[in-house]
Amino acid sequence: MSLVPKTRAPWWMYIVAASLLGNFALNVYVYLWGPEPPFSQANFSRDALVVEEVLPNSPGDQAGIQVGDRVLTIDGRRVRGLGQWDVIRLNFEVGKPYRLQVERDGKPFERVMILQRRSWSQQTQYRRIGFVLNTASALVTLLVAFLVGFTRPYDWIARIGALAIALLGGSAYLYGTAPIVRRLPILAGALIWWPQVGFFIFPALFFVFCSMFPRQLFRSRWIWV
Repeated sequence: MSLVPKTRAPWWMYIVAASLLGNFALNVYVYLWGPEPPFSQANFSRDALVVEEVLPNSPGDQAGIQVGDRVLTIDGRRVRGLGQWDVIRLNFEVGKPYRLQVERDGKPFERVMILQRRSWSQQTQYRRIGFVLNTASALVTLLVAFLVGFTRPYDWIARIGALAIALLGGSAYLYGTAPIVRRLPILAGALIWWPQVGFFIFPALFFVFCSMFPRQLFRSRWIWV
């Protein structure tokens, strides 16, 4: 039996790392070449999406949407809150017409909105700088996570901490991600898709990491459950 300690990480850690890098590349691609957001700012009130800002020449502006309009449905899907809105914008496609049920000053009407491909040249300098800074910070965070994980590949606390750091630094750009993933082979799509919903498991990972590092705080199993 060899007495040399294991230094090479197990094979599945390389797959996880490749998935995280693929998801990072997906977010960059969708932001640069995905569908342009129809509204720059919106909130949710009384079971509807309330438009707060519409940029000139944006899909919402071209469809005649104004600030204060209440979007009730998009292609027949109700927009009551952030959850429904996330599902809808996740499936947005470039060039596809979307029928909107809108209410303005208590009067309902319909509009047809066609999403265009995002153009880097039409973005404001503020948004360009924000994208560059966010992308750079996400990449640095991902590299730090890899450094932590692959430096101590057989330490479960290091593994959990590395994954938590990677998911914390990831930023999911939801507009039009799902159609791009669906066009990929099933295995490739699955590998780059799971980090997209990593924010659902991040709180649990972070709790576990803080409860074990630098020492284990809880001994009872029911607390972990």
